[in-house]
Amino acid sequence: MKKVLLSLCCVLAAVSLCAAGEDFYKLGSLENRVTAGGFSNEIDDQFSAGSAFGSYDRHFIYGGLGNPGAGAMKQGGKASQTLKDEINFGYYMPWKFPMSFYIRFQASSNSTNIITPEKGGTQKTWDSSAHGKVINTTTTSYYAAPLFKKSTFNFQYLVGLGTDMNFVAGFQFAYSGDKTNFVPANNVKTTYKDMNTPANSYTEHSKTITGANVDTAIGSAADFKTFTQGGGNIAALPELVDSFSFRIPVAFTTGKFEHTAALKIGSEIKSKNGYYYYKNNDKTIEKYANVSALTAETDLKLEYDISIPAADRETDSWGVGGSLGFDFTSDNKHVRYSYKNAAFLGKDGKLNITHKPQVGFGIDVHGSRSLNFASPKKAVLFNVTPTLELKMHTAMDGGAYDEKISGSANINNAKYYYIKKTTGDSEQYKNKTTLTAEVSVPMGLRLLPENWKIGFLLGVKPSLETTVTVKRDTANNHKTQKSTTDDNGNVSTSGGTQYPSNTYDNTPISKDYTWKVTEEHSIGITIPFEGGAHLDAELSGNLLDITSFKIQAFIPLGSGKKAASNN
Repeated sequence: MKKVLLSLCCVLAAVSLCAAGEDFYKLGSLENRVTAGGFSNEIDDQFSAGSAFGSYDRHFIYGGLGNPGAGAMKQGGKASQTLKDEINFGYYMPWKFPMSFYIRFQASSNSTNIITPEKGGTQKTWDSSAHGKVINTTTTSYYAAPLFKKSTFNFQYLVGLGTDMNFVAGFQFAYSGDKTNFVPANNVKTTYKDMNTPANSYTEHSKTITGANVDTAIGSAADFKTFTQGGGNIAALPELVDSFSFRIPVAFTTGKFEHTAALKIGSEIKSKNGYYYYKNNDKTIEKYANVSALTAETDLKLEYDISIPAADRETDSWGVGGSLGFDFTSDNKHVRYSYKNAAFLGKDGKLNITHKPQVGFGIDVHGSRSLNFASPKKAVLFNVTPTLELKMHTAMDGGAYDEKISGSANINNAKYYYIKKTTGDSEQYKNKTTLTAEVSVPMGLRLLPENWKIGFLLGVKPSLETTVTVKRDTANNHKTQKSTTDDNGNVSTSGGTQYPSNTYDNTPISKDYTWKVTEEHSIGITIPFEGGAHLDAELSGNLLDITSFKIQAFIPLGSGKKAASNN
């Protein structure tokens, strides 16, 4: 019964009252956040891959509910409320192979973020106002719609494998979706039944593409080509955004060195999709169209950090690490189309528009020194961690390039082809390189004298960042290849293996310098209870604006032999 009550208290007490969401891959405690990373507790140790994972020998729950309307967001120079309802839950189990898992779902319950589904039904037409006989019916039903316009979901699982190296491994998944442009009314199935003339009955499926869109292509071959190659047809489709990432963290120790590493792959996919199908009962008319356009930004990153004890101070440590990553931007479109009726022998076609992906490369190197100070009875703890971070990212600046269009069509049994292949696109010679250096000095203070019922947490992080951005366009220094067009039997070539200009220019198009000085601070309290439980609260923002307020509870379940750590 005691465990049940403690569990219930934990879920009710661990209520988050902040609108701003945290970086999922930096999941941690309020104490760690408030003190600018200076101090950690059981939540940090057991929900992150590190040497302290598995050191706590009692079960505990970590969870909370977001408060609608909490927090403020600047809009047009004024503070206004923003809604970010959040549910999160985690559980830690100290078995032979200790493990923890955590899930979080976040979506506003505001009516502006709810997608209201359409209601289908059947409409009957009678032969007279006396309703003697039904002459036709029209039944509409709607395809399933997303519940929220914007939402996020996260999942994490960690397990300690109990080796001499204290090896920890895990899996993390993050997803966010933006379905703001989804219109339920434009995703409908219609079934029409004509009781007097069954041949006129039909079934129609429409997902963002209507019969009028398809009929655009019934005219000349040029109209058909305009339809299939996109034009306004693809551009007019609603854009939906899905972002996801997978991350595999590991941690282990060798002697006094603590290592953490992670492999991450993620992608943001922007899609425009449309589908239409129509068929009447006697099969004299049949229309079909399927259009998709996908733009994806994908990144692959390898991260590594090592913590090294300081030789001159037993309580201090050095931190060195970095990341190496590649990113790719692709852009592809696909169209399928067919049409036939009694007057036409039929039209059908397909089209693919592809590009070579834009490629980028980035590297991040950082180092820090953690300095810890304590009063004689550890009533006051102070941490300062001077940190230097250097980042470089370089990539093509023109997006996906070398567009290749390939398609074919059959119009009334007459073959119609169009193939256009462009190579040597000058976009590949546009480059953007960004160099960033940041110096920060995060500091944290924990004040909790003996016999005090409440303690105080303070944190501040001043930083100085400078960025240099260099853009270049060296297209004139490279030979161009041939561009070949085959359009309905008419072949033409342009370009050739020659330089587009007789001028060699290696001067950057632009070089920009920016400087940024920031200061972030947080104020919090901590209330310890018997048995290792504690309640933490946070106020955070900048000097002139408090942006969030949070409360977090830690309540262990049962009893254990090891005391709760509080580093």
